[in-house]
Amino acid sequence: MEDKDMKIFNGGNKSGDRDTTDLDIIALAEELKRNMANGNANKAKELGKLLAGFTPDSDQLSDELKAILSDRAVTNDIKLQLRILMVFASEHTLFRLLPPLVAATASDALYDKLRRSEYDFYETVSGGTSFTFYYLAVKKDDAGKAIGESFAMLCNAENNAVIRYLGQQTFALMCAQIEGMIEERAFEK
Repeated sequence: MEDKDMKIFNGGNKSGDRDTTDLDIIALAEELKRNMANGNANKAKELGKLLAGFTPDSDQLSDELKAILSDRAVTNDIKLQLRILMVFASEHTLFRLLPPLVAATASDALYDKLRRSEYDFYETVSGGTSFTFYYLAVKKDDAGKAIGESFAMLCNAENNAVIRYLGQQTFALMCAQIEGMIEERAFEK
């Protein structure tokens, strides 16, 4: 048998170069290492844990958000939907403003804290359909209005303009507060 008759198996990679999956993993590892070294990972974890503690009754909320949520007529069911919307606003804003790996680190910390400290709420958020409606809403031209409509629907109050406004404003003000929190932390890009 001569050398020209031998075939060397290279895993289907015609170029003989590394598999692109290996390159993706290496790039991800380098990105993770960079974010740990520059402090982004720790800042993201701290931010995620802080966001997990936000409720409609939180002292950490901005004055504008506290004012909109202070209505004594808000039932416990609506407060639950408000909290779910606050978690959605957190996740949406993190992934909109931060690099993907940093956003995922913050989001993971948020959900991990909820899972550890408020398991029933964590199960409600992770197992529910609310996020599906909100994801569809933020893709619309008038996302704020669509968020308000989705929120009212989830509260079984589709025809209630006050509830639609509450959802719309909660989302907008929560996103604005998180934007400020991200700016304060001066994440590296």
